[in-house]
Amino acid sequence: MVAFDGAEFGAFGQSRVARSLWKFLNQRDQVVRLEVASELGHAAVDGVVIDMERKFDTSLRDKRTKQMVGAMIKRVLESRGWRVGKKGIRVRLGRRFSVAARYHKPQR
Repeated sequence: MVAFDGAEFGAFGQSRVARSLWKFLNQRDQVVRLEVASELGHAAVDGVVIDMERKFDTSLRDKRTKQMVGAMIKRVLESRGWRVGKKGIRVRLGRRFSVAARYHKPQR
């Protein structure tokens, strides 16, 4: 698992909720879901949002937390060779996220 320092999110970036979200997003099943959503041309968060809302619902209400989740997803996928393809993609699932980034894996 790569590191996420969360410095840009102040004390909240080091909180118990932030650590739990980071651990959740790095679970093998969740990483696969992020990648599959990206391969299908969806926002990456579409792959994990249902499980994430089920587990962290009340923690995902404020904008800053959702921005941190986006930064975490970016860190997870970039560590695996993915790059941001397009931002502002409509999130199709869940209730807490409306737009997010879509990722692509550059050809070698």
